[in-house]
Amino acid sequence: MKATAGLHHAVRHTDPATGFTHFGYLNVLLASAQAVRGRSADEVASVLLDSDAERLADLARSLTPEEVRRVRSGFASYGSCSTSVPVREAAELGLSGRATSPAGGRLPR
Repeated sequence: MKATAGLHHAVRHTDPATGFTHFGYLNVLLASAQAVRGRSADEVASVLLDSDAERLADLARSLTPEEVRRVRSGFASYGSCSTSVPVREAAELGLSGRATSPAGGRLPR
């Protein structure tokens, strides 16, 4: 699977400027994980529709190393116009190391 654009943030949200709802990269990744786990279509869809960041982060932490491997093998890439926002948001949810730039400085907010 490859998602080509628009996954700028970790979690599903409604953009206040446009009123459009956007999926988060974490929603898409974890929905893929639910499919790998053999969950029902309704369970997969519920993860796509979830906007609770902490619940999604807990779900991500519950993945076994084997589930992570299986999801990564089928989830090739996703697109974002930002390189710092996805990394920062993952770090804020405790899903990665401290958010720093390649040069070692803190990423901008």
